[in-house]
Amino acid sequence: MAQNYTNYKYQEVTPGFILIYPQAFQRTEGSNWTIAVGSGQWAAWYLSETVRGNAITWNVPLDVGTYSLRMMAQYDTDKAISSLYLDGVNIVDFDWYAATASNAMQTVTGLPITSPGYKLLRLSNYEKNASSSAWGLVINGIALWRTA
Repeated sequence: MAQNYTNYKYQEVTPGFILIYPQAFQRTEGSNWTIAVGSGQWAAWYLSETVRGNAITWNVPLDVGTYSLRMMAQYDTDKAISSLYLDGVNIVDFDWYAATASNAMQTVTGLPITSPGYKLLRLSNYEKNASSSAWGLVINGIALWRTA
């Protein structure tokens, strides 16, 4: 796969490992997504959302294989459950609610890719933990890597 450093949409660090920059999204659904710089984050830049049901998408180049996906984000009392879809199929829901704020990583494994090409990765916040006070998401990065 060709690397796309010019537009900084993703970076193929090594063959089969892709780091997705949250702020380099393809499209948003809803108008409340915010790109900001902050301290105490995994990275200086982060992407945040507070309105239920808004979504954001990235086009990600993937070869045939089995992948793992890791999302770097924040736990807190006002965080939602993020749903990730790959080409329209829900692949995982990550609950970001916690009683104490902290940076966090959650991982899903065993994602089969049966045809090469650009895949649409979509992130939304349709659900929340019953204990959460809001629909927030703070995203620092998403990584995909081929495991087989």
